[in-house]
Amino acid sequence: MSTVNAAINIAGDGSIEYRSAHAGDITVTRTGSGVYEIHGATGMPASGWRTSVPRGDGGEPLIDVQITEGDPITVATSIDSSPADIPSGRVLSVRFRVPEPEPEPAPEI
Repeated sequence: MSTVNAAINIAGDGSIEYRSAHAGDITVTRTGSGVYEIHGATGMPASGWRTSVPRGDGGEPLIDVQITEGDPITVATSIDSSPADIPSGRVLSVRFRVPEPEPEPAPEI
């Protein structure tokens, strides 16, 4: 199976604030404080960025992120080692792999 990269921005309540073109069927479920499950992805990219965390005014990360690959991908966020949701008004960007879409059939002429 061929895969492509896709990305989403997750809000603290688990809603998706943005999805890239290939992330159409991805869903997120918030299962507890600071725990988000990404459904529909095939894994994390082998290289390049995986997450972009929200930052404070001084550029410091506002949360720590731990990713567990599987089906679903589990994203755990924390502050000082305690589970914590993504801060209000901020998003966590996550990049992952999804099945490559089937090409559109050529129109008949």
